[in-house]
Order: sequence, then C-alpha cells, then structure tokens
Amino acid sequence: MKTKIFLVRHGQTDWNIERKYQGQKDIPLNKTGKAQASILADRFIREFVISAVYSSDLKRAKETAEEIAKRFQLKVQIHYGLRERNFGLLEGRKIDEIIKQYPGVHMGNIETFGSFDIEPFHLLKNRVYLAVKEIVKRHVGENIALVSHGAAINAFLHEVSKGEVGPGITKLTNTGISKIIYDHEKDQWIIEQINDDSHVDR
Repeated sequence: MKTKIFLVRHGQTDWNIERKYQGQKDIPLNKTGKAQASILADRFIREFVISAVYSSDLKRAKETAEEIAKRFQLKVQIHYGLRERNFGLLEGRKIDEIIKQYPGVHMGNIETFGSFDIEPFHLLKNRVYLAVKEIVKRHVGENIALVSHGAAINAFLHEVSKGEVGPGITKLTNTGISKIIYDHEKDQWIIEQINDDSHVDR
C-alpha cells in the first residue's frame, strides 16, 4: 500500500517580501498570500482527491491549509512537528543583512556562521521526518496534504533523498507543492515532483 503526500509551502507573508527570516515567529499571510492559498485550494479540488489536511500550528501555514480543507469539507489537523525551523537570533533579521555580514552564507551552511542559536539541522530533519512518518502511518493508501514551511520541507526532502536535494540546493516557492509517495511495504520514499507551482501567477 502507498500513501501520496502533497507537501505544501505556505502562502506569501510580508516578511517573505521583506526577505526576513521568519522561523517560528507567527507571521500571518498577507493579501497576496491569501489569494495564493485560494488559488492553490482551487487547484486541489480540480486535480486531486484528499482525505486529510495537516498543518504546522503557525498562522501562515494554518491559514493556507484551511483554504484546502474547506474545499474538501475537512478539518485541519495540527501537527507541531511540521513547524518551521527555529532560526534563533536570526528571526526578524533581513537575509541580505546576514549575507553582507557573513559573505557566502546560505541555507546549506548557515550553522557554520556565527552563534545564532539556530535549531541544529540534524534535529530539524529528525523532527520533520518523524512527524511525516507518523502522519502517513495514519493514512495508509490515502492522499494527504501537509502544509509546512520552506526550511522544514527542505529538511524532509534532504532526508528522504539522501542529500540529493534540500537546503542550499532546492528553492521552494510560496504554495509550491512537492509530491511524495511512501510505500508502506517497502518502507520507501519516492519523490515524484518538487515545488510544482504551476498555479502561481507570474
């Protein structure tokens, strides 16, 4: 039996536009983000069959998930394991400022620059992986939507791809969908598609 996972990054926030680290700060969707969530949900109802919708507890993810859930008359189930990475002292700071202060810094090596009190990458990967694994075991043979965050999703992709994709390699856009299949019998993850954002207006 297989479970198909639609792993979705939340819609746009003001901090996304300002290029600030959000981390676990509870920033809501902005006007564009709400419109993106609605368009995303319209696509889900047209193209996919979903039996459950899960989300991080942070507003930007939950608000995105609620749009999808409404289309299928489902309730959003919160899982704290889907939360964004804790970026410690970087939260609220502009990415460009960090790059200027620490040339060469990017998501793949950020732990090596300064003492920012960031959630260690191996702990982030383990947290998100265990959350997704727990959820898929509840939904054998079903299609499910999980709404999370850029760094958290990339950490999961890094884990299941054995490092072929992930932070510093893969760019995830707002409301981009990554499609992943979990084969329960083989205990195997299959990445079908990464960051399908064909529904987003350019």
